[in-house]
Amino acid sequence: MDPTETSATEADLSPPWGLVVFNDDVSPMEGVQGLFKDVLDLDRSQAMKLMLRIHNKGYAVIAQGNEGAIDTLSARLDALCTERAPHLQYRKVAEPKAVADSDAPQRAEVKSGWRTALLGWLAILAIAAIVVWLNDP
Repeated sequence: MDPTETSATEADLSPPWGLVVFNDDVSPMEGVQGLFKDVLDLDRSQAMKLMLRIHNKGYAVIAQGNEGAIDTLSARLDALCTERAPHLQYRKVAEPKAVADSDAPQRAEVKSGWRTALLGWLAILAIAAIVVWLNDP
């Protein structure tokens, strides 16, 4: 090989990376929209369209780039998700085009188990009502 020729670097040969966000049916839409507005530097309309695409399709690739850029974006999401959309599920993927082209809905499981928490609260309220009823003269 001629020393003046440039060779492909590992970064050039590595697959593109992407960040996929999944619909979780728990995070408030306004929180997700605001999150996309701030993290992805979108205007309100663009953030709303992206949020609705995720809500309707079940997922969307929200960004593509080299691995470092996706890691940085993921860290920004981590920092802001706690207060705005704590149940938002997202994953870094090595081939975002394959995910984006897929028509199969891909839903993330919500880690908090909100249905279980709701049933727990209902049980507590029922027990409290029984205690009040039993102690009522």
